[in-house]
Amino acid sequence: MGRELKYSKELKLEIVNRYLNGESACSLSNKYDMPNNTGHTYILEWVHKYQVQGGKAFDHNTRNKSYSKKLKDTTKNWDILPV
Repeated sequence: MGRELKYSKELKLEIVNRYLNGESACSLSNKYDMPNNTGHTYILEWVHKYQVQGGKAFDHNTRNKSYSKKLKDTTKNWDILPV
């Protein structure tokens, strides 16, 4: 699975606001040079996320966190319990 394209928080908010003011997702994806086959889908996902979470929807996500070598080495030696 490929890595998601990066769009800034400000750009996402601008596009979401334009969508909510009546512009279509397809025209916005063309205007902002987004991929033809997925650009409008990104926009619709951003709109949904914005409607659910509000202004904090596009704040930095820390899910791809790095872990220290010490922590990795410690957990590598843990026994795995049978299921």
